[in-house]
Amino acid sequence: MSEKVLSAMAQMCPSWGHGSCHDLHHGARHLLVGFRDVDEHQVEASAKIGAEMIELHTGCFANSFNGDRVSETARLCEAAVMGHSLGLQVNAGHGINMQNLPELLTVPHLAELNIGHTLIARSVRVGLEVAVSEMRQAMSEYNG
Repeated sequence: MSEKVLSAMAQMCPSWGHGSCHDLHHGARHLLVGFRDVDEHQVEASAKIGAEMIELHTGCFANSFNGDRVSETARLCEAAVMGHSLGLQVNAGHGINMQNLPELLTVPHLAELNIGHTLIARSVRVGLEVAVSEMRQAMSEYNG
């Protein structure tokens, strides 16, 4: 990670280094910024430093119920809309499972869901082929 990118992130994301910005991965072709706590400043900062995609952390969503789930879903929707409007690919992950997936799929503009953990956990009982098939079926009507 270049000093320039780290410096820019620190300036644009005041909570950088204080637990809110989760990961900054720079591969050969892609810059991805993932968050533990998503807010508009972090999404804007990601676009300003040239990130191509963001990953919305869905852990709070996954661990919430009833009214809390509604507010977490709304927060994810706002971040996804903002990220998309800034030209970022929007991904999501953490704690996604078959029970909370229908609600998560109300969030617009999701390009990828990181669901490996739930697939492997489910495959212990039903096998990987069935687990993948079930997830694909559950995701099949998502319009993004």
